[in-house]
Amino acid sequence: ITLSTTSAAPDGLAGGTDAAMASNVGADVVTVFNGNLTLQSFATGGPPRNFDIVIPLTTPFTFNSSSGNLLMEVVISTCTPAATTFFDTQETPGDSISRTHHWYGPTLFFSDSAGLVTQFTIELPADMSISKADAPDPVIAGNNLTYTLTVTNNSPNPAANVLVTDNLPYTSFVSCNGSNGTCGGSGFTRTITYASFAGNTSDTPSLVTRVCPEAACNTVLSNTATVSSSTPDPNSANNSSGAITTTVQSQADLAITKSDTPDPIVRGNTITYTVAFQNNGPSNSATTQVIDTLPPGFVASSATSTVGSCSGVGTNTVTCNVGTLGAPNQCTAAVATSGTITITTQVTFGLPPN
Repeated sequence: ITLSTTSAAPDGLAGGTDAAMASNVGADVVTVFNGNLTLQSFATGGPPRNFDIVIPLTTPFTFNSSSGNLLMEVVISTCTPAATTFFDTQETPGDSISRTHHWYGPTLFFSDSAGLVTQFTIELPADMSISKADAPDPVIAGNNLTYTLTVTNNSPNPAANVLVTDNLPYTSFVSCNGSNGTCGGSGFTRTITYASFAGNTSDTPSLVTRVCPEAACNTVLSNTATVSSSTPDPNSANNSSGAITTTVQSQADLAITKSDTPDPIVRGNTITYTVAFQNNGPSNSATTQVIDTLPPGFVASSATSTVGSCSGVGTNTVTCNVGTLGAPNQCTAAVATSGTITITTQVTFGLPPN
């Protein structure tokens, strides 16, 4: 496939012989594609049907409309040199109709000054690429994680309808800064779109997400972003950022308070200790345990907890295994964030402080 600037007037392409077809081609001819193409018809019979042939050009061609009209020549070679087919189509600037001649040597296959009415658009390739960075790494479960994307057009040609897609890991979406793009998407799948992306430029949109508080310590989050465009891209190898991994760590601010009743207490009566505990986050607290050592000589007669279970009745040390104590704003909100322990014991002598 070649492109050139032709001096032929509209509807003035020559055809009928190899030499005539060659006369259509301009002096600035460039071979923009040389390879195999597979074309498929969706139906047979009846009049011609509209269809598009997308050809990835391998070599750029510069066209100046003030110098003439744009000519595309397709030469289809077969095993027999004499069966070479020529296909010339001319695009007049400002006119969406092109005129086409066929030449199937050595016999005239089709030639008409009106020709086959076609329309073609030449899209110059744009090499789009994407990379990404995460911060902080490691990240505390329950805190925000920022992904910064670098989207680049490595070619001088603009790219149309650029789409950045980021499939977030198990996190809670916070915000998107599209920079020069437009944020979209929902749930774990977020997008940034550009109607047009200028050549030899970059943009740095960012996504902020909150790591779920219930993410276990040492969990590794993996995230990949991709970029695509309706403009032909000669290098698909850099259309993905590759997997970016972030290690999750846990940090939990546990709080506890204790009260007694009655106070003051009469010897021989029962005193009740109430222990309130909670997790202020940001992460869930795993294998949480509350231990209460009673004053010397005190023996627990009962011990119950609203979360987990307690042991140590009959001793002066009560141990309550709470298990996982959730942080606020969990993604699933399935684990309790606080609880209360009630311990009763009888006063049999003078009371030391507890």
